[in-house]
Amino acid sequence: MKHLFDGFRDFLPVLLLGAFGGIARTIAGKRRNEPLSLWILLQEIVLAVFAGLVIHLLLSETDLWESVKTASVALAGYSSRSGLALLHTAFIRHVREVATEKDRQ
Repeated sequence: MKHLFDGFRDFLPVLLLGAFGGIARTIAGKRRNEPLSLWILLQEIVLAVFAGLVIHLLLSETDLWESVKTASVALAGYSSRSGLALLHTAFIRHVREVATEKDRQ
């Protein structure tokens, strides 16, 4: 159980940074006359945390500077909807290419 809490403690800064990006995005959206409610804020935070976590995991084994990784997590949180859509498109494209290559063999 202690190992589980240690893992959570390691991810806490990533989760908070992603959440902060989602809050910033919601505030920026309010300035563009988008509707604001607690439910919309909660949705944005959940998406932002997920996007920040995905980017953190993708970059965790790279040799990038920590500051670049941190900025990437924050930007992923801010642009969670569009960022996840781009990752989704790239992933589907890659899967199709792999499947097509296997069919040719």
